[in-house]
Amino acid sequence: MSHSTDAVPAEQRLMATLRFLATGRSVEDLKYSCVISPQLLGKIIPETCVATYKVLRRKYLCVSIIIIVIAPPCTFIYRVFVFVYT
Repeated sequence: MSHSTDAVPAEQRLMATLRFLATGRSVEDLKYSCVISPQLLGKIIPETCVATYKVLRRKYLCVSIIIIVIAPPCTFIYRVFVFVYT
């Protein structure tokens, strides 16, 4: 994690990530409502998804793998979820 990502509070990181996942908007669109640059959103969203998954996976999630691929020039983040039902 760099100094620029350290400056964004956890609450704002979670808000931006949840907004991204709930709306499906691009990071370019989210920069206006979150007041965070698209480049920084491209770092924050995957980090927050991984951290959230690690915390919630055993108790609440039946997802075995989350793959996040950032396509150049970081204007789109593709979400691929693999579900395993036990």
